Order: sequence, then C-alpha cells, then structure tokens
Amino acid sequence: NFAFPDKTEATVQELLTHPMIEEVRHIVGEPLELTDHILLREKMKTAYLDGKSVLMVDGSRSEGYRTLSRQEMKVF
Repeated sequence: NFAFPDKTEATVQELLTHPMIEEVRHIVGEPLELTDHILLREKMKTAYLDGKSVLMVDGSRSEGYRTLSRQEMKVF
C-alpha cells in the first residue's frame, strides 16, 4: 500500500513518477492519456501484471477515473 501525500487527484503522467507504479491501466483496457486525471484513494495498491507493477483504474473520461479499492483489487 502507498499514498500520494496531500493529493486527492493526479494525472497519469504524475502517477508514473511514483517508484511503485510502472503502468496505469483501465480495468477493461480503455486507453488512458498521460493527461487524464485520476481520483486517488487515501491508500492505493498495485497489481503485478505482465511483469510490471500496475495501478488499476475504473471510470471514464467523461465521468472521471478513480483508483480501485483494496477489495476491488483482489481480482487482480
């Protein structure tokens, strides 16, 4: 588990600067832009997928993206 101190939202590009995040991926494969904003949970968790530490997100560009809860991450 990790957090982005003092942030409630970050762009995909900002998230990729975190040492624990190698990729940001939508749960259904929707392509994400580096400038897309992601609503952050207080504590986040990555999944180890395809040899990378991946932060999974849900939502849409029109309604907004968000990181998954720990419970939602259990399927990955």
